[in-house]
Amino acid sequence: MGLFSSSKKAEREAQAQKWEKHAAKADKQAAEARQRLAKHRKRLASGSDDPAADRYMIRDAESDLRIAEANARDFRKNAESIRKWG
Repeated sequence: MGLFSSSKKAEREAQAQKWEKHAAKADKQAAEARQRLAKHRKRLASGSDDPAADRYMIRDAESDLRIAEANARDFRKNAESIRKWG
């Protein structure tokens, strides 16, 4: 029985690692969204040619940031539950 349980444990850890990779990718997307957000806020504050477009891009970057952060959080929670209950 030990042979089977260790293979299941290895499979669970592989699944958890897959979710951790997804979380790292979502963290990278969140960092990119933060950079875009800072860039557009700076442009808007310095007096851009088209403030409406910058405000739109700020809302878009904020939305992308919230989604990426939520995805990373959910992916990590999924990996944790696989390790805990799997």
